[in-house]
Amino acid sequence: MKRVDIAKNWTDGLAGTGIALMCLLSPAVGQEPAEQPSEPTAAEVAEAAEALEAVGVTDAAETEVEETAPQQSDADVLAQAPQMEVEQLQEMIQVFQRLGNTRMVEELSKVLLSKDPDNAVAQSTAVGETVMPDSPEEEDDNAPSAADREATRAENAVAAGRNEEAVAILTRLKNTEFKGASFPYQQDLAYALLESGQLSAAADAFRELAGDSGQTREDRADAGARLVDIRVQTESSRATLLLAEGKNDEAVALADELMKAHPTNEAALGLNAEVLAKTGHNGEAAAFLKALKSRVGPGAFVFQQQLAYAVYESEGRTAAEPFFGELTKSGYPADQRRDALERLRDFQIERLYESGIKGLKKGDTAGALRIGNRLMQANPTPDEAYELRALALKADRKYADAAKVLEQFKSARFQNKSFPMASELADCYAGMGDFVKARQTYDAIIKEPAADTAAEDLKDAKLGLAELAPIVSPSIVTSSEFFTEEEGEMFRAVLEARSGMIGPHQFTVRAHRDQIDLADSIIKSGGYDRWDASATYTVTLPKRYFAEITGGGSEDEVLYGVGIGRRAWGGIGWKLYYADNERATDSLGLEAVDGRQDAVHFDVNVPLKRGWNFDGRFNYRQVKVDGIDIGDGVQADLQFGKTIREASTGKNGIYVGYVGEFSDFTYASPSLAEVRSITGEKDPVIVLPAVDPVVDPVLDLVSSFAEERINRHGFEIVIDRQITPRIAAAVTGGFGWEFEDELFVYRAGLNLTYKLRENAEIQAGLDYDSSGSSTNSGSEVILASVLMRIFF
Repeated sequence: MKRVDIAKNWTDGLAGTGIALMCLLSPAVGQEPAEQPSEPTAAEVAEAAEALEAVGVTDAAETEVEETAPQQSDADVLAQAPQMEVEQLQEMIQVFQRLGNTRMVEELSKVLLSKDPDNAVAQSTAVGETVMPDSPEEEDDNAPSAADREATRAENAVAAGRNEEAVAILTRLKNTEFKGASFPYQQDLAYALLESGQLSAAADAFRELAGDSGQTREDRADAGARLVDIRVQTESSRATLLLAEGKNDEAVALADELMKAHPTNEAALGLNAEVLAKTGHNGEAAAFLKALKSRVGPGAFVFQQQLAYAVYESEGRTAAEPFFGELTKSGYPADQRRDALERLRDFQIERLYESGIKGLKKGDTAGALRIGNRLMQANPTPDEAYELRALALKADRKYADAAKVLEQFKSARFQNKSFPMASELADCYAGMGDFVKARQTYDAIIKEPAADTAAEDLKDAKLGLAELAPIVSPSIVTSSEFFTEEEGEMFRAVLEARSGMIGPHQFTVRAHRDQIDLADSIIKSGGYDRWDASATYTVTLPKRYFAEITGGGSEDEVLYGVGIGRRAWGGIGWKLYYADNERATDSLGLEAVDGRQDAVHFDVNVPLKRGWNFDGRFNYRQVKVDGIDIGDGVQADLQFGKTIREASTGKNGIYVGYVGEFSDFTYASPSLAEVRSITGEKDPVIVLPAVDPVVDPVLDLVSSFAEERINRHGFEIVIDRQITPRIAAAVTGGFGWEFEDELFVYRAGLNLTYKLRENAEIQAGLDYDSSGSSTNSGSEVILASVLMRIFF
């Protein structure tokens, strides 16, 4: 705001005396002011003498001060004024008032008003109400006019932040004393309107100022410049509104038009670059600012920070580093220099983080951990340090250590609320064997996602919860299978109900029924109905270990089993299990005569690096029918492959791998009488041929129960796809070579999954195997299946 300098109408009288006085008063800041004189004299010298005497300064003392103390200028006094108490400022104002130094009276009054807006001394002196001579004949012709006093009041109101009050004062003054004439305080009014945020009214005031020939040339030129600033500010607000409404093209056109209209206005140029960047045209913004910088020439570039960020967004970190580096030089604002240094530090952290992630993908967990530890030593610790260290520990299967780092990260950065690595933390809990805590963490991500939870994190949480559900959630699973082969057909139905984890305890009940329709063979053709049921108790132990015991029976048999194992969550999983009288499923004929086996099973899953995985199922079994020994054998089913890509919506997942099957079965030699006893006397199920010197009927029967040797190896590929959020599909194809029979074999399958909701799904499958029968390597098998799973 333009200052109305009333002091120019006053003489400086005893300026030297005032300076000497201030030299003496300066050391006394903070002390109680001396008593004021009751009445000043008329003569200026006498006034000064009494003013000095009021603060205890004698002529001798004054002389000493003038000789020994360095003189202080008015500027020095004003520099000390903000540290003075209200009483001291009142004292100083009255002293300078008596000295006739109205400029100092005015400036000190402003300081006093800032400390005490209602101070009577400041208000009276601020409007020029200095101590006036008592008699009219002594009145000073140069005293400030009423208009000047009103203008000064307005200026003081602006200084105190009361812009609306200043506008009211000056508007009233303009419409009364200067109505119809050139208003000498038009610039003050325009700036007061501008400071109060009344842009439209301010523009009108500056426009009037610019066209008023009664104003100075400098004030009129300044008004023109301010009109440009107001227009730029107004149009900037419009551009921001357009961007908020998504009208990007209109915002770009507006900024471009404004820049062309005012090509030298910094705000207009900056707005153009800003709008380009905010509408995704960072490359254009960078090119524009580079060209502008080239025209400006060497030296600090006012838009260097905008240029650096535009280059970063359009060309990447490496290209932007030199531009941020320039911002660290002297000549740029301190805040921009600090920001540039922080950004360069971030770049270095990102570079190290990316290096660590690349190492993890290559299996170099030790190298990634070293980088993570190095980043942890930074001050302040970057988020990337926590992330990389936790990921490296998790990849090294040190789940407890990884969980500790993630919990520290969560506490330090996210005040124990949801955070971006919550899925990783849940994985670690599961890897530690704390499946209940893992489920709670996954649940929190899904039910109460944070505002910045990425879709990928949400997907990982859902997948993790789905994998955990069979362990920790109550569930019901029902499945039906129908398959046909050369020996006949079978319909299988299974119903399984599992409790949730009650502490470490869990219970499962299972019912299994097979309805078999055999073709003509040694075993009598016709329908056979076989069923069994069982209950299993499982206890979860620390570090993912578990133990279980099973008991049950069928129409003729009692069955039981015991097992121990470790769940394969992020590590090696295995299960060792002994079963007595479990169902033997080598062939339809064996199932038809209710074949049973005592078996030892060992299943193992080994997740390897870079997406490779090994699954193996091994068993040793002794097969029997009605207590008669049929034979014993060993079997191994192997699978070794790699997930090349995970499936997602619109993108195929791909798995390729090796599959192998090996079986060796040694037949027993039951007697003919024992074989006949299998059938029972009333309803024989075995049709033994007549005695033939070439064919052993017993061996012929036993060999129909199980293949003596299988040695099959090949490859398979699985392509799966998330068609919609609810529907997924997988296609399987494979081929191999049966070495015992020297036979080329192949298989194909299609599986569809439909999610009824998050906790319920239906699966349907159709599979074909050119040599699926274990008792006839050349017999094709077609299998159709439906499964429904519900978790609670």
